[in-house]
Amino acid sequence: MSFLNITNPKERDEIVAKYLATVKRLKERNMKERARDFQTHEAIEQSLEPVTRTTESSTNAITKELLPIKEGIEKMNANLMQNIQHVPTVKQEEEKEEEFESSQINAFQKISKQASAIDIDPYFSIIENEKGDYQMGNTLVEITTDDNIIVNGEEFHGTTGLWSLIMFKKPKEDTYSKKDLEQ
Repeated sequence: MSFLNITNPKERDEIVAKYLATVKRLKERNMKERARDFQTHEAIEQSLEPVTRTTESSTNAITKELLPIKEGIEKMNANLMQNIQHVPTVKQEEEKEEEFESSQINAFQKISKQASAIDIDPYFSIIENEKGDYQMGNTLVEITTDDNIIVNGEEFHGTTGLWSLIMFKKPKEDTYSKKDLEQ
């Protein structure tokens, strides 16, 4: 510090006073800038507070509305997974035919209960009309006790493969035989 070498005490005190005044001005200016920055920050927060509050309440309201929908979709997916039918292969066809014959409900009813609505062909499959009759398109069909299908007086042997071809949008190739396909 060069002012220490000054021999005149009055001049030295004057230089020290100017130095201390400069330091004080710098501190005050720095504090004012910080205060101004703080005030600006506060003003921004106050001006954006309604937007923040509205966004938060909107988010909560939307989430509250979407939760039941999400839960409903999860339940539907769980039900669909339970209803997926595992269509038997051609090799298992005879076993399934015996199972169909031994039960009290016909093949149509079993497929309707077990298969997913997504897999059933809505245009060309057999449906049960409001009178309880079975029909394909505009044609009434009969289903015998041994799951054969009678269309316009002609009876078709109701194999698992034939039922798969009639009822499903996309029957798996290993579920029906060439004979089923020809029928």
